[in-house]
Amino acid sequence: WAAYCDTRYCVGLSNGTAVVEVTDPANPREVGTVTGRTSSWREIKIYQEFHVPTNRFRAFAYVTTEAGGAGVQVINLGGLPNTVTLATTLTDTGSQHTDYVSNIDYATNMALPGTQAFLWLAGSNVGGGSWRVYSLANAAQPQFIRQAPAAQYVHDATSLLITDQRTTQCSLGHNPCEVYVDFNENSVDLWDVTDKAQPVRLSSTTYSDVNYTHSGWPSADQRHIFVHDELEEIRRGLLTQIYTMNLDSLINPFIVASYQGPDTTTDHNGYTKGNLLYVSHYRRGLAIFDASTPSQLREVGHFDTFLSPSANTAGFDGAWGVYPFLPSGTILVSDINNGLFILRDRTAGLSQSAGQVGFVGTTATASENAGTARITLRRNAGFAGAVSIDYATSDGTATAGADYTAASGTLNWAPGDLGERTINVALVNDMATEANETFRIALSNATGGVAI
Repeated sequence: WAAYCDTRYCVGLSNGTAVVEVTDPANPREVGTVTGRTSSWREIKIYQEFHVPTNRFRAFAYVTTEAGGAGVQVINLGGLPNTVTLATTLTDTGSQHTDYVSNIDYATNMALPGTQAFLWLAGSNVGGGSWRVYSLANAAQPQFIRQAPAAQYVHDATSLLITDQRTTQCSLGHNPCEVYVDFNENSVDLWDVTDKAQPVRLSSTTYSDVNYTHSGWPSADQRHIFVHDELEEIRRGLLTQIYTMNLDSLINPFIVASYQGPDTTTDHNGYTKGNLLYVSHYRRGLAIFDASTPSQLREVGHFDTFLSPSANTAGFDGAWGVYPFLPSGTILVSDINNGLFILRDRTAGLSQSAGQVGFVGTTATASENAGTARITLRRNAGFAGAVSIDYATSDGTATAGADYTAASGTLNWAPGDLGERTINVALVNDMATEANETFRIALSNATGGVAI
């Protein structure tokens, strides 16, 4: 359960919302908790503004849950870093699955220049769960504007602010064009909501393996959306799939599978920062992908928050939410079973560094009768540019020709490639009874700026 307030982090609990200060990430401090009705789901979004009448900044957290009769809690964060208080509860709905604030900078939760922020509710007990939008002109008391014209359940949402030539596809040629993205279990729907009183659905798009279209987030250039389906791994036993939606056309977008994982772990929520996609990956914990080629995601970082028991399989345990937007670069992960994780991000500079190449482990062992010793190398800590290294064997207590076949060569990695490479050394299987013997492999002549 997750949401965020500047250098304070709002984390959903089963019985309320806690605010934790993470200014010093090594020493987090719980500021306070606002109680709420018991629920397995609690979503929190933040809006911060400069309030002219009082000549100061103020911020509010909007808390949703599926607990009956809970409404929407509005938490006043103006007392931070010392206190938090419940400002009011909106009661025009009894429950809702998630909420979302549009037109804001997610590092500060303040409105983008020249725009107005809006609060959106998804999956409420009113109007079949279709989206509802509220004005934040009075952030302490959001005012309902309207419900979607289609009574269609929405599970989660994001938005786009389009200012390029695609605005010609919007209703009445709105420019800028505010596009609400609705993930409604079966499809991804785009709505022109520039005029909140007259929303127009631009498109509705699905894909071949659809089981439960859950959530998504746009790429930095807003020309793609990364889509998470929550149930194809559970219902169909598929390996993890993440999908990319191409938005070159707002009225005719299309979705392709952009990543297939090594196991069936369920992906949940993803957020982009620059060319990196940060995904709360349930039982795998946090997974980070290079999204510089949106249709070909590559995993470049991982932190497993769900180690006891360790189980990289489909299911709803483990990492539920991730927040990568703090100006400090600290990453926050909320794990259903194991609580709040505060992580240092070592992936942010990967696209600017050639990285390093080294052995996976310091030794490798093989039986003589196996025929081959396989030694694995990996590139990490960066993927800028093409790189290569040379390798060559040399004798230890084993002798080339008598115990193994000397080997040498060059290993290459293309730009963006963080894959493993294997050196295969042929072993000589003789009839002599011998003790363990050794040979060495040396790496040299690194090119492309890579370190050994």
